[in-house]
Amino acid sequence: MSGDQLGEREHWHLKKELTWGHLLSTVMLLVMMIGVYTDNQAEKQTLSERIRVLEVQQIEQKQMIDVRLQSMQSSLDEIRRGMEKLIDRQLARGR
Repeated sequence: MSGDQLGEREHWHLKKELTWGHLLSTVMLLVMMIGVYTDNQAEKQTLSERIRVLEVQQIEQKQMIDVRLQSMQSSLDEIRRGMEKLIDRQLARGR
């Protein structure tokens, strides 16, 4: 390195002062971070509530489907019994 470059490095330094601009930008950054965190927490809560509602709806729908299936099974059983009776009558007449 040349002497000029060493001389430039020696003269380069950081100012150790704190300005209102620095303070204000730091405070604004902190406020924005808190705002984003709060918004994320609120959105998380909203999504959790929606998931709970959907789970309840899913359970209710399953129960309704089960009731309908039971009703359909009962109807099919009645039809089957009726058909068996008709077949038995027809067989009895044919003898």
